[in-house]
Amino acid sequence: EVVGLASQANRWQEVSIPLSRGPHSLEWSYSKDMGTQVGADAAMIQLVEVEGTAFADHRCFACSEGFSSVGSAHCVSCGANHYLPAAAEQEHDYSSCLECPSGSWSPPGTTSALGCRPRPACTERDVGLKMSQCMPGEQRTVTARWRQPRVCDPEHQDSVQLPGDRTSACEPCQPGMSRKA
Repeated sequence: EVVGLASQANRWQEVSIPLSRGPHSLEWSYSKDMGTQVGADAAMIQLVEVEGTAFADHRCFACSEGFSSVGSAHCVSCGANHYLPAAAEQEHDYSSCLECPSGSWSPPGTTSALGCRPRPACTERDVGLKMSQCMPGEQRTVTARWRQPRVCDPEHQDSVQLPGDRTSACEPCQPGMSRKA
């Protein structure tokens, strides 16, 4: 539908276009008239409404974090180190997560046994340090722990061992600060 000359109108014009069922392309275009003294030299569209459609049937939404989908109408939530077998997807059984084979791991939301990956040997990069509050005597306890989520295999022959707890001196306070309240 073509909307006629509106360059000198200071009001909105409502246009309604009935559409038949099926896909459509709507296009808006603006052509400047030859006038140079009057008008805004612009077309403004305030609102476009499409009525009579089922919004959810025409749009896919991203699954929440920790969920994934294999292109279906459902988001799958298998936890870490689990996967959704293909048979469960075909039967629409989204609660039948299986554990990855021994010695392998997977991120949450894995949708195939192929998503289970071998656990590598643990390295120093897999170790995190937890420090306690400073205790009397200006000492703190430093405890080594595996970073989470742990994907490495601490039993692998090439894995580093977690070091034992140790004490460490507390850092000095900033100038003008004290540990005592």
